[in-house]
Amino acid sequence: VDVTIPFVSCWDDSEESPAVKAEKCATKQKLDWDAISSCASGEQGLALKKTASEEFLKRFPEHASGIFDVPHVYIEDQEQKSLKYGDLLKSLCANGMQATACSRTEGYARARINVV
Repeated sequence: VDVTIPFVSCWDDSEESPAVKAEKCATKQKLDWDAISSCASGEQGLALKKTASEEFLKRFPEHASGIFDVPHVYIEDQEQKSLKYGDLLKSLCANGMQATACSRTEGYARARINVV
């Protein structure tokens, strides 16, 4: 079962602290919070955070400090300026993605994202 989109949607909709919303959204998606928390604070979690930080700084050195937008979405190595679903779908389809959504209206495609 893919819980990525519902988890991220829960995260984005919450105005609580990262620690509170992490547990809340994990629990809502029936994820094992104890395992997640243990991993995040253990050696593997720390190593993953360090690696992610190094990769981010390598790719975005101009954002070494300060405020910046996330996520950075790239399609065919081109950063997407708009993160709207319809705009991303158009870019994916224009770059050769073969999906039913490419032949649907934008409204239908936007409704489909909530089904995932």
